[in-house]
Parts: sequence; C-alpha cells; structure tokens
Amino acid sequence: MIGFFIAMFGLGAPESTFITVTSYIPFFTPMVMFLRVGMLNIPTFEPILGIIIMLAAIMLLAIFGARIYRGGVLMYGKSNSFKDIKKAIELTKK
Repeated sequence: MIGFFIAMFGLGAPESTFITVTSYIPFFTPMVMFLRVGMLNIPTFEPILGIIIMLAAIMLLAIFGARIYRGGVLMYGKSNSFKDIKKAIELTKK
C-alpha cells in the first residue's frame, strides 16, 4: 500500500530524489521503477540495477527464512516470539 502512495506522489514529481531513492528499495521497486521508466527517459542500467537489487534481497530473505524454518521445525509447539526465532536461528548454527 505504501508503494502505491509513493507512486501516486511520483506522478507529480517523477524526477525527485525521494522517488529515485525509493525506486531502488526492493519492496517499492516494481511500482516506483515502473513509474520512472514510463514517465522519464532514464538510462537502461537503472531498471537493471533495480532488478538486481530486488533479486539479491529475495535470495537473502529466502536464505534467512530457510534458517529460521530449519531451526523452527525442531521447536515444534513453541510460540512465535522474537525470542523463539532467535533460538531457532541459534539451533541451525550447531
């Protein structure tokens, strides 16, 4: 939802620094970069860089989630607090 509102703000000022920066933040890239590509004449490397950053974030979050899942399976029946997530991560280090 926040990405949508940022894109709506960008319709009025697509060349602003705020829009340029948020177009590289992985959760906002699909909406804001699409706006910039459609409204401005930007270099080709900028959308490619946004895609690379987004793919890297996806891979890092997948690795992090897999570590939590691996430790979480061993902690079946426990609550889902941040303390338990930390314990699940520590279980994967052993």
